[in-house]
Amino acid sequence: DQLLTVLPLAQAVGRWGNFINRELLGYPTRLPWAVVVEPAYRPAAYAGSATFHPVFLYESAACLALFGLLWQRAARPRATAGPGRLRPRTLPPGSQAAAYLMGYGLIRFAVEFVRIGEPFLAGLTLAQWVSLLMVAGGWGVTRWAGAVRGTTPERSGPRA
Repeated sequence: DQLLTVLPLAQAVGRWGNFINRELLGYPTRLPWAVVVEPAYRPAAYAGSATFHPVFLYESAACLALFGLLWQRAARPRATAGPGRLRPRTLPPGSQAAAYLMGYGLIRFAVEFVRIGEPFLAGLTLAQWVSLLMVAGGWGVTRWAGAVRGTTPERSGPRA
């Protein structure tokens, strides 16, 4: 869980390597934030286009946001009995892993819509299918973590 809290930060930094190597190009675009790609690095199918979606930037920014959410979720203190009393938050085992899987799965699923790639099945790329599996896996871990604690998302709270 602790490793997966900071993994999105490493991924955000790593995506800039894709920019340096001219990888992870999106479809051609005329948006003001498009990146100019030299002819030698353009995909053959889009050789006539000079500006492309900066997919690396989209994913990097989204990973930074995910890191912030995971960090805040793990570090946020919680109130205990009495005003002004705070103690560290204890998250159920696997909950950060589940949040990461669902968060990164959603990020990657969305980013793939503007990334150059071939549809694999039902109009989605292989990466999108893997992303959906990540989201489902994260949801499954959430359910498992709730079962380990003796609660499920539907039945959290006092038992009758």
